[in-house]
Amino acid sequence: MTLEKEIKTGTEIELLGIGSSKDRLLKANLVNALEELKLDLPIHEVKDIDKLMKYDITGIPALVINGHVVFQKVVPKVEDLKIALSILLKDENPGINIKKIVVPTDFSETADNALQFALDMAKEVQAEVQVVHIHSPALNGPSAPKLVEEPGLQYKQSLLDMLTKPPLGQKEISEDQKYISKTSLIKGFVAEEIQKLSEDSKTDIIIMGTRGQSGLMEKLFGSISLEVARKANCPVLLVPEEAQFKGFQKIVYASNYHPAEETVLPTIIDFARPFNSMLHIAHIDEQKQNKYFVQSNYLGQISKDSNITIKLTTIESENILKGLNRYAEEQKTDLMVMATIQRTFLNQLFHKSITQRMVYNTKIPLLVLHFEGD
Repeated sequence: MTLEKEIKTGTEIELLGIGSSKDRLLKANLVNALEELKLDLPIHEVKDIDKLMKYDITGIPALVINGHVVFQKVVPKVEDLKIALSILLKDENPGINIKKIVVPTDFSETADNALQFALDMAKEVQAEVQVVHIHSPALNGPSAPKLVEEPGLQYKQSLLDMLTKPPLGQKEISEDQKYISKTSLIKGFVAEEIQKLSEDSKTDIIIMGTRGQSGLMEKLFGSISLEVARKANCPVLLVPEEAQFKGFQKIVYASNYHPAEETVLPTIIDFARPFNSMLHIAHIDEQKQNKYFVQSNYLGQISKDSNITIKLTTIESENILKGLNRYAEEQKTDLMVMATIQRTFLNQLFHKSITQRMVYNTKIPLLVLHFEGD
């Protein structure tokens, strides 16, 4: 569905200015943005001083959409205008309704931490949690690829059972355990089984740890987790060891101005809505001559009945990953978001050397969203 079919009825775009060169440049960029979004909407120019004084602005030029001051005293790029238009002209969705969270575990400390993260998040959004362990079979020789049952199934089942039973010495389950609705032990190959779980219409999000027992989850993080995150039919949240859920007050979406982002952005906003987040839409521009430079514009609250605020940021850095990492640290980011349309960027995060991978701040959880057209 195109944005044109989803724009709010009665949309009004106003350009405030007195006819200066900056005013004309803003209008030109706005026209280009509307054309690229295939939107045929009139632009009402307000130049009369008395009328300008009635607006709640501190300077010109300014752009007002449906009575909402979007930009003022700046001339945003075409790409930033497209993002703002995609967000502000689209009818609001009811939001991503997270009711079921699936958590794969290998019973390691990092997997336990991811489960605790999921349980704390479940309390926030009132969701249920399903914990699964995937028991990978061995192969009985290369010439006879017959699945051989490995020992320890009963022990693993007992570990899962403990998650829904009262702690030792207590008669009732803990407050956290009340959110665990189901535990499952599944035989099969990890990537395939998690993929199947993601295809279940009742699975709203998968939450996984990033390291684990005997390096297992470390391998998953670089291969299976990324594969699942790319192909999943639901969002996949990768939780680094020691990360704790404290809400998502600050979310950074790493944008690369892909044309499909007008479809992805409403999904990110829907996810952020229950947490009243500040959403940073950050484009990282690799500039070898500029080690680090940041320029930001606020959109403010996207609607009267939403506490979500949006900040459009351009980051110039000699290295994309270093620039993203530094910005995330400076902003004290709670969550990084990427979409499967950004294959190259994801590969840079996970498929390089250990040293390069560590450029990404491993304390920050990463949410990978599935793009339907990918």
